[in-house]
Amino acid sequence: MRILLVLVLGLGLMAYRNLQPHAPQPPMCTASPVCQAGSIFFQSADGGTTWQDISAGLPDTMNSLLALNGEVYVGSANGILYHSRQPENGVWEQENLNDYCVTTGEFFSNVDQRLPENYIMNILPGHTGPVVHIYNRGFFRQKPGTKVWQSINETLAEKTLHTLLESASGSLFIGAGTGIYKSADQGKTWNQVYTGGWVSGLFESNGALIGSGSKGLLQSSDGGDHWTLALPDERTNYEFFQVDETVVAACLFGPWRDSYKANPFHVSSNHGATWQPMIEALPAAEHIDDLLQVGNDLFCCYKAGIARSSDGGKTWQLVFDLHNQGKTTSMQLTVWGKTVYAIVRRGGC
Repeated sequence: MRILLVLVLGLGLMAYRNLQPHAPQPPMCTASPVCQAGSIFFQSADGGTTWQDISAGLPDTMNSLLALNGEVYVGSANGILYHSRQPENGVWEQENLNDYCVTTGEFFSNVDQRLPENYIMNILPGHTGPVVHIYNRGFFRQKPGTKVWQSINETLAEKTLHTLLESASGSLFIGAGTGIYKSADQGKTWNQVYTGGWVSGLFESNGALIGSGSKGLLQSSDGGDHWTLALPDERTNYEFFQVDETVVAACLFGPWRDSYKANPFHVSSNHGATWQPMIEALPAAEHIDDLLQVGNDLFCCYKAGIARSSDGGKTWQLVFDLHNQGKTTSMQLTVWGKTVYAIVRRGGC
């Protein structure tokens, strides 16, 4: 069942492109290395063939990852952001966002005590650097030339915030509990551009904007001012991946996931305007953590570890083995140049 997950993804893409694949083949060999307790951060500079443990200097609380402009960023559960241009040497700078994140107003009133106050949920790419999503506080980016991280959403009245996208045009979009909000002036003012319920995912493909919300998959072709329902679906939640010119919408999480196992993937060749199932009657698939393309290779991480396909998804090889690290273990991938980075998140949701 573990290898079936990544085979489903590859076979679905081939079916959509009218290819005629051979029967699914098992992995060619056992993955190496095997993830050991205490090892949380790895890199591969040879296309996933070998992996180097570069966990030195990092605590076992890392849960978010991004490579941007030649620098690698990892976020912790206690509000500390680590970044390095030489992670393979164990050289990391630390920024305690508890000290540097500033707002002039009140913090959110609905603080959930199940997570630390400054829990770094995600690190997102921005035009001027990374954007850090802090649980129950929103989105912060660094003021140029300083250590101060300023709130992007301070003037936004909505406080249930899920995701942020900075489009190629420079506009900011926030997916929130009541819809989508747009700012054309870098967060000084906000305008609600979609009111059809919560939105937890935002993505851009060739200028078109795509969203995932309570009604299904959304699309905007006019810079985010108006949104249409491209794929009605009230059962699930999606994340998005780009594979060549194809956008993949994958049902990854949520209490509704079990009822949607029959077909968790949809694809679009017109930047989210229309969607089609990858393949009819897909077998049940487990949770996919991440997917990315590096050159001619596809990498997919899931419960078993990281698998690689060098033939467009026809066959897959498990190249990194999580070795039964536990049901709550997940992974996240990022790439800079030809180097792939992977972080192991233990105990997350």
